[in-house]
Amino acid sequence: MRIKFCPKCKSTEIEMSSGGLTGFWNCKKCGYNGTLFPEKEINEKKITK
Repeated sequence: MRIKFCPKCKSTEIEMSSGGLTGFWNCKKCGYNGTLFPEKEINEKKITK
């Protein structure tokens, strides 16, 4: 599973504020916003614990 994270504070508390081809994303933790948020691979078993 892949999730987006904030390039500024590394938080995964990200929300999409508007759609489109790339979307516009906001970080709930630090307030950073933009269209390019990196993604990382995570193990789904860690989420359910």
